[in-house]
Amino acid sequence: MPDDAGFSPFLPSQPSSESAPSPAVMAQTYAGYGWPVFPLHIPIFTPEGVRCSCDELPGACSIGTHPRTLHGHLDATTDPDKIRAWWQESPDANPGIATGARSGLVVIDVDPRHGGNYSLEALEAQYGPLPDTMRVRSGGDDRGWHLYFRHPGRSVPSGTDVLGPGLDVRGDGGFIVAPPSLHESGRRYEIADEFAGYPDETPLADLPAAVLALMCKKKPTTPKRETSIQEVSEYWSRRLLTSVEPDDLSRLFADPEVARACLSVLGFPTDLPFGAATLCPLHTERRPSCAVMPPGESGCEFHVADFHAREGQATYSLTAWFYRLVTGTLMPRAAPTYLTWGVRLLVEAGVLRRPAIEAPLLPGDAPSAARRVFQGFIELLGVRRLVGDREPPPFTWKFAARWCGITKDAAGAGITWLLGKRLLVICGRFKTQLKKQMYLFRLGDARQRKQGRRTPTPKSFTAAKDAQLQAEEAQAQQLAQWQAHKAAARAEREASRPPAPGLEAELARLAEKDAAHDCADWTVGRVCEWCRVLYAAAVKNLRRKYEALAPPAPP
Repeated sequence: MPDDAGFSPFLPSQPSSESAPSPAVMAQTYAGYGWPVFPLHIPIFTPEGVRCSCDELPGACSIGTHPRTLHGHLDATTDPDKIRAWWQESPDANPGIATGARSGLVVIDVDPRHGGNYSLEALEAQYGPLPDTMRVRSGGDDRGWHLYFRHPGRSVPSGTDVLGPGLDVRGDGGFIVAPPSLHESGRRYEIADEFAGYPDETPLADLPAAVLALMCKKKPTTPKRETSIQEVSEYWSRRLLTSVEPDDLSRLFADPEVARACLSVLGFPTDLPFGAATLCPLHTERRPSCAVMPPGESGCEFHVADFHAREGQATYSLTAWFYRLVTGTLMPRAAPTYLTWGVRLLVEAGVLRRPAIEAPLLPGDAPSAARRVFQGFIELLGVRRLVGDREPPPFTWKFAARWCGITKDAAGAGITWLLGKRLLVICGRFKTQLKKQMYLFRLGDARQRKQGRRTPTPKSFTAAKDAQLQAEEAQAQQLAQWQAHKAAARAEREASRPPAPGLEAELARLAEKDAAHDCADWTVGRVCEWCRVLYAAAVKNLRRKYEALAPPAPP
């Protein structure tokens, strides 16, 4: 089993603790250089795959490269005591370094996955070779580079593809993952051997003037126009040609326009600035205690930060916050649940279009619980169609209660009423891993049955429809036979039970037991008051039991 350090027997290429300094030691070393540091999460390797130590659902975070602290790189410090406390709490946390003027660092991130090596060659061909400076080999499969330069003393903004495709800049307002951090590939970030003397023996190089000018060059901007929800919906509808996948969900919730559209559904004001503290919609309070935070430099999604963690955890993804708002409980760790509720949030926010579902009309006398359950089931079918699943879904009382925002009893009453009216139909069943039987549901047609009799089939119905109705009738007969078998078995068990000894015999046995009772409060031949109360209650319960078993008196 992997430990918290992320060591995995499935990745033999990982460096051992003897070949690489510990993250805690390197964090203190960086702080000694005057570089503010803070802890990052680490990847955890299991036989099922790689997950992040933050325990977020797959696809909900950038594994091993996002901050452990609440405010991210803003919490970075050079205070040895604070750094020691962080790494005592998480000894194997990956170290992160805040870049910019506060650390005196500007880092060029060469990402070969997006053509960074070719962009670097083109940059050096045009402006001359970059000076020798500290170089760090990243831990990814592409084995990119981080080039450390001295900060010029003027503002150098962070950004992606600043110097060309795959040439990112980490300057003011950014951070970098530092050696010996562990990557999700199983490799560690490490300083190249030929640059091992930096910055102890050789100072970092200055950025060439031409490259610095490119970094600080302001891009032409156009006046920003408010984007409507319809435009956001059309844009993502063009990008999602087939169905919504977990990776698509991560990209959607990293889009500021999508996050803005979701604010009202999540209980926040629509004009709330990202990162600004506001009142929590989950409980009544007088002071702001939460905020909708933008993605960090690691590229994760928008998320909700609960500063007081009164609801059980400090940070929520937008999907988990929506689940908490609707159901009142924390979201279970199940990828299908995360995908289903995330797509529902996007549908209610108007980002994704709700598919049209053909459904029978509810009668005018339908109870309110049945109406809510029926509408919730139609919404569930639409969400499942968006994720590419057209199979009949399970619809238990517990799930229906959470999905529809009602009590479990109300959900059960609504499902029972809809089944009786043939508006919902049981079309299959399966057993879960815990051997629990689950029924599959689909929409029915109230005209198919009337007072227990099948109505004549219209001519427009196809042979497939007739075969489907016959299969449903066969399933209904099997269910009735199973219920009759259970009732017969129950009656057989009742008949095989020995007859009750009778009221007088049980009272006599109770009196003998009371007479032989040795009470600790026995005084002057009398039993204590408490035992007397228990004896009277036992007699009363026996009389009630036999009164209930007695046959009713003739009129």
